[in-house]
Amino acid sequence: MNSLNECPPEPHDEHVTENDTVLYRTAGGTSLHLLSCPHLQVTAEGKRIAVAPADQADLPVCKWTAGELAGTGRRYVASLDEAFEALPVPLENRARVREILSTLKFDRFWLTNGGQYVGVGPTVGPAAAYVNRGFIGVRQPTGGYEQEQFPNYGGGSRGPSGSRSAEVPPTLCPQCHMAMPATGKCDECDA
Repeated sequence: MNSLNECPPEPHDEHVTENDTVLYRTAGGTSLHLLSCPHLQVTAEGKRIAVAPADQADLPVCKWTAGELAGTGRRYVASLDEAFEALPVPLENRARVREILSTLKFDRFWLTNGGQYVGVGPTVGPAAAYVNRGFIGVRQPTGGYEQEQFPNYGGGSRGPSGSRSAEVPPTLCPQCHMAMPATGKCDECDA
């Protein structure tokens, strides 16, 4: 765990079928989830129940897991360098990102659905950090993310008047830790 050079790609990042994918539900839940699903991040290991492929047809798949299985969810990458190039993170910010990440525990890298951030985290649990072109958000022990802006952070895009508009970091769903839409109702877990 915690290699800044390479992380193995997630097995479900490739084409998968219902027959070769292990899906889980919570002890009292009725939806199916991949082990990496945000819905299982706060579920104790002993309360995650593997669902046999023959029983999977009887249960709905959560929206997040459905996106992952369909290939429209996160895009996992094998290395931080690959993630830096895909975003792209400015060269002058990469050394600081590496310095911060060297203190965290993680075993995978991914680009978020919209491609605005690189996520770094463990296979199970919330992201340890989110990297943007101009800042990094590091998960705090009490929850939430503390943001460090890089010296070249522009604070948003230029508006029609030429002035910069403030970039507001996304509000995260308290239940599944995904970005909340402007409606205030989570698209992933309906919280």
